Amino acid sequence: MHGGNTGSHKAAALATVGQREVSKWGARRDVHPAEALLELVQWKATEVDFWQQKVDGLGDDELTWGTTKRTDRTGSEEFTGIEEVEEAVPHIYIKLLHEAQKALADYASACIRAGVDQVLVQAAQQRAVVWLSAMRRMLADPRVTVSGDAEDVLFGALQAMREVGT
Repeated sequence: MHGGNTGSHKAAALATVGQREVSKWGARRDVHPAEALLELVQWKATEVDFWQQKVDGLGDDELTWGTTKRTDRTGSEEFTGIEEVEEAVPHIYIKLLHEAQKALADYASACIRAGVDQVLVQAAQQRAVVWLSAMRRMLADPRVTVSGDAEDVLFGALQAMREVGT
């Protein structure tokens, strides 16, 4: 086997290509660590749903029995064609589902340990204070006219938004 064609060389080449692709993204993404953890939870939850659907689509006979290895031996002196190995092992979808479930549990635990819910509430409160201050300044501008008490109009609009969930 040629040295550049070994499994470890292929993996290293793939990692190098991946690093180059990531560096193309370039810009730094400003994200609060709590939001990053929650984003990871969301992504993993989506992955769990995906693999669960795949497992749900398997027949009973596929759950614990199937082809675990295929080798193309075309051109070999001993055997020509595809050689398959079948074993009684969980289907790959089940393995991938369990890996995604474990990662989801790990991310969720990290969120709980980090107090993400409390941090997000504080961050939302800070954003609300800034937004409310900006709205009050806008309403105080003489170029803006409002029929009635400006704060009542503002809070009425906020209440209406809350009721429709936007």
